Amino acid sequence: MGPFTKLAKILEQDSAVAKGSGHNGVIHIPDTDSWYIVYHRRPLSETDGNHRVLAYDRMYFNEDGTIAPISMLVKDNFADGQAVGWRQYGDGWSVVDERLTSSGAAIAMLDTNFGDLVYDATIAVPDSDTHAGLLFRATSAPGDLNGYHARISAPGIVTLEKIASGTFSVLSQGEVSIAAGREYHVRVTAVASKINVFVEDMEIPKITAIDHSFSSGKDGVRSSAAGARFGFISIAKA
Repeated sequence: MGPFTKLAKILEQDSAVAKGSGHNGVIHIPDTDSWYIVYHRRPLSETDGNHRVLAYDRMYFNEDGTIAPISMLVKDNFADGQAVGWRQYGDGWSVVDERLTSSGAAIAMLDTNFGDLVYDATIAVPDSDTHAGLLFRATSAPGDLNGYHARISAPGIVTLEKIASGTFSVLSQGEVSIAAGREYHVRVTAVASKINVFVEDMEIPKITAIDHSFSSGKDGVRSSAAGARFGFISIAKA
């Protein structure tokens, strides 16, 4: 075989997701057209060059048969019963029935650095006194937290907040049908200064705001009390 002509790199470093990607292999699912690349990558804030995390992403092919560039994905469905990669603060978290579940007032953060993004998750709140939501473009967790927080509560309110040095202020708020204990698909899109928050209906945002305070940062989840549940986390570049 060979000689071969180098056409392009299919797996590049991604400053929003991870660094140090390499040591890759390829898996084909028999009798399908599904291919995956399995590789090591290192969390963004990790300084130990020998620290490696196993990751895999779907491979796709161009019309001429060449491999399309790999998109490093940030997804977690908690099907393994673990909260690998989540840095936890506050009263703690555990994975229960494939959902990241709060033990009290708590925050859990991923080591990411997204700017423009699409952030999807399912969220369930246990009662009318609890609210839970998604953190994005965040820094300095937990005490002097900065960033944005999109949350829902069982009384039927969806709220977008700005957080500056741990102080929360409402940017936008709207009504939405929320029942305690039921899961809802929540999506945040943030492109430049425009932020949209969707609940169930992914076509029309429930609330929209314009704010220039924070352009990039980490992503995570937050609960005001025990029993909030998060699932099917997915964060991608917008």
